[in-house]
Amino acid sequence: YPLQSVIERAEEVLLSSRLISNTEKLRIADHYNLFGLQEHCLSNLKSTADFKTIKDSPIYNEFSNEMKAVLFERVMTVAK
Repeated sequence: YPLQSVIERAEEVLLSSRLISNTEKLRIADHYNLFGLQEHCLSNLKSTADFKTIKDSPIYNEFSNEMKAVLFERVMTVAK
């Protein structure tokens, strides 16, 4: 398999998985630049409580500054 096919298949599995938390999926999306997965996870964030769950997670400290900025932008959209 070409590498891109493997990456796309892995992203599909992550998109449909209910066993992996949204926060962990965001970490994976951030680390491997999986923008489809990132957008899917961000669209699942619908309340400030959802963001608090992410912020309170130890995984939050592993996010890049770019991901933290994206999360901030999303929370500002949800909070309107």
